[in-house]
Amino acid sequence: MDFDDDGVIDVTEEEFAELTESMLEEDVNNCARYFWYNLQERRQGDEDVCDEPLFQNINEELFEVETIKKLIALHDNYEPVVSEEEDVTREERQEEFDFIDACVDTRVMEIAQQFLISKGLLSSEDKSHFKRILHRMWFALYPRSHRVKGSCAFEHVFLGEVKRGQVKGFHNWLFFLQEERKGDLNYYGFNKAFGFGKNSSGQRNGGVIKSIFEWENSIKPVSGIFIGLSPEIELALYTLCVLLKPDGACTVSLGGKKIDIQTHTFRSRGKKYLSTAFPDI
Repeated sequence: MDFDDDGVIDVTEEEFAELTESMLEEDVNNCARYFWYNLQERRQGDEDVCDEPLFQNINEELFEVETIKKLIALHDNYEPVVSEEEDVTREERQEEFDFIDACVDTRVMEIAQQFLISKGLLSSEDKSHFKRILHRMWFALYPRSHRVKGSCAFEHVFLGEVKRGQVKGFHNWLFFLQEERKGDLNYYGFNKAFGFGKNSSGQRNGGVIKSIFEWENSIKPVSGIFIGLSPEIELALYTLCVLLKPDGACTVSLGGKKIDIQTHTFRSRGKKYLSTAFPDI
């Protein structure tokens, strides 16, 4: 399998729901236990109706989770304005590999890999091939503006971007939390939200929110964001969904809740790229 291939996974909705539920149950790096999120008021247009931040009572142990540490290391590697070309240093490239290595070494990613093997999309249990696919899918640079290679799927989804003064992407709770703590993001309210209950050990699983916020002096009017899921399960869910149902709504099941994950791809000079992936509630 290569990301440029056009084949998709043949799987029933029931089979995929069972798979994603098992991934949530095995998500040992789930971070919902390290903080509370305070939804406050439902949105009222573009008004800021929330006096307090979304994320509160943050336990610093959150930042000792291995995949969280590797994700945070990537936060300062990108220019948010898509018209500015990205200059990826050797150190930054290594941080990309380190993040993928840490994710692939988790039980969640092992489940995803075994599923792809069972569907004939991976020919062996060789992790190096899987890692190459993930790196190509998430970190290959491409243009979103004026043919300038100023974007990639990872930056768009796990961080955020600015195009013509508008916030684009920004679908990850950890970047939201970090920017909010620095005072660089202002939470305005939410449209819809729900939680995923607790796992078999009695720990909270997190949830999902559709929110409105201000970042980089611009309003993001709506953004679907999982809350508290580990980096590896988000990476796995989005990866599987773009392979299962690219450019469409892919239904996953988490804590008994059905959520559509929307993905978009595009082709440039004969190569396929992942544009975005996010929970659409």
